Amino acid sequence: MEITRKMGMNRMKPRLWIEGKSLLLNGWLKGVKYRVEWIEDTLIYTKDNDGNRKVAGTDTRPIIDTNNINLLKVQLIGEMVNIKLDDLTIKITRI
Repeated sequence: MEITRKMGMNRMKPRLWIEGKSLLLNGWLKGVKYRVEWIEDTLIYTKDNDGNRKVAGTDTRPIIDTNNINLLKVQLIGEMVNIKLDDLTIKITRI
């Protein structure tokens, strides 16, 4: 599945918010642990039982909320990003 989102801002840091159906359809459910990597201007979330991050939200509306200055490596605030989701990874890149 592929979606686009606008890079936002929260407390003077870039913010990217992914929620709901796109996560549900790809098995990114509340409580799933994952790790984050930066590889060649791509932000990659990979499911990992030992990961230090967890999908938040509810059973019917999972949420991944990333608020980190490193998001500027992907895109500028106010610009759109491309998000590719599957059952193991989420890859975020420039459009």
